[in-house]
Amino acid sequence: MSCSDFPLCKGMRTIDGAVIEEAKPLGNDPATGLPIFVLDGRFGPYVQLGEKIKGSKVKPRMASIPKEKYPKEVTVEEALHYLSLPRLLGNHPETDKPISANIGRFGPYIVHEKDFRSLKSEGDNVYSIELPRALEILSEPKKTRRGRFTKKNS
Repeated sequence: MSCSDFPLCKGMRTIDGAVIEEAKPLGNDPATGLPIFVLDGRFGPYVQLGEKIKGSKVKPRMASIPKEKYPKEVTVEEALHYLSLPRLLGNHPETDKPISANIGRFGPYIVHEKDFRSLKSEGDNVYSIELPRALEILSEPKKTRRGRFTKKNS
């Protein structure tokens, strides 16, 4: 719900009359000076670096807040930690193509070219995994959903 001069005013209220305020920055990124926001979106709470500019095709960086973290308790350091993904781990020694780590729809993973591998082992953390461990995971045969191994195309 909004005021009668809708496009010109910014005041919004919920159906029960509570005022919806505009997002206030959590703080600023020390490297870029851009504001960091904690927002609630279609897929849950997330952090955003910078603001959306109308008419611009450039989108601000965004990252999901983990389910176990209460959005109002997120600090600037934690927000920057979440925004550090995707992480470039390095280049594959055989193909010289990049290997990166990220969190997706099905959880944390590493990717080399189009070879996606889930990080399901206890010690594999998307924020701390290094290139040697990623190469070890990529060298293992890929399993299908039924637990069988797939043939690697050469």
